[in-house]
Amino acid sequence: RHLVPFPQIILLLHLSVPSVRLSAMGS
Repeated sequence: RHLVPFPQIILLLHLSVPSVRLSAMGS
């Protein structure tokens, strides 16, 4: 079972979303 602590999930989201937005806006 892979249980990820909630703060870690939020941190991953905050790190991944801006990069996706930047790549979408850049292209």
